[in-house]
Amino acid sequence: MIGLPNPYLLLGGAAAALALAGAVGVQTYRLANLRADLATQAASFSEVRALASLAHAREEGLARTEETRRRTEQQEKINAAETKLARARTDRANADAAAVLVQQRFAAALAANAGKGARDPEVVGQSAPADGASGVLADVFGRCLARVQLLARTADERGVAGELCVEEYDALTPTK
Repeated sequence: MIGLPNPYLLLGGAAAALALAGAVGVQTYRLANLRADLATQAASFSEVRALASLAHAREEGLARTEETRRRTEQQEKINAAETKLARARTDRANADAAAVLVQQRFAAALAANAGKGARDPEVVGQSAPADGASGVLADVFGRCLARVQLLARTADERGVAGELCVEEYDALTPTK
């Protein structure tokens, strides 16, 4: 005889099926919530990434603008220094021309006074004529003049270069 199944067994099986269906439903609900949270986080991350990209582009633009400003300012300072150096060279050329005139006048004055030495017979008899002394003096004066011109040229060039260096350093150093 085939008997009827045990009602408790049927009830237990039905309860297990209901519990399994409930567990699957809860997990499906949790999975749906997790997917929604993941989508929200992904959207939030995309917004943050877009904002970071905009901030980076803005900072890069500002850095390029500052670099261009510094380069332009530096070129202006170099141009000003070159102008100052050209002006110093012109002034030096004028001074050199004036120095040559002074040297020529000095040599002419020495030549004119060379024969006007003392004519004391005792002195004249003891030494050779001093005509060569005026030539030596003119030569020494000429050498001194050449050395002074070289020192002036060096001082002008180094002075302008030093001023340019200080100006460029000041332009690149942030003020407090």
